[in-house]
Amino acid sequence: MKYLLTNEPYDVFFYVVSGRGIFAAGEKQWAAKSGSMVFAPAGVRGIKCIERLTVLGIQEPH
Repeated sequence: MKYLLTNEPYDVFFYVVSGRGIFAAGEKQWAAKSGSMVFAPAGVRGIKCIERLTVLGIQEPH
């Protein structure tokens, strides 16, 4: 599965408002759906939408 990967210098929590997707951070992957919360540490990460996906990202200040 292909992701649009980015290398970010900060941690982030993603709250899935609606939809489904696969979140990747480093070598790990998590399936998430509406109501899920995902923590992604600083570094290389990405999201692959399985269906239309709305997320709220909460990150540390930088």
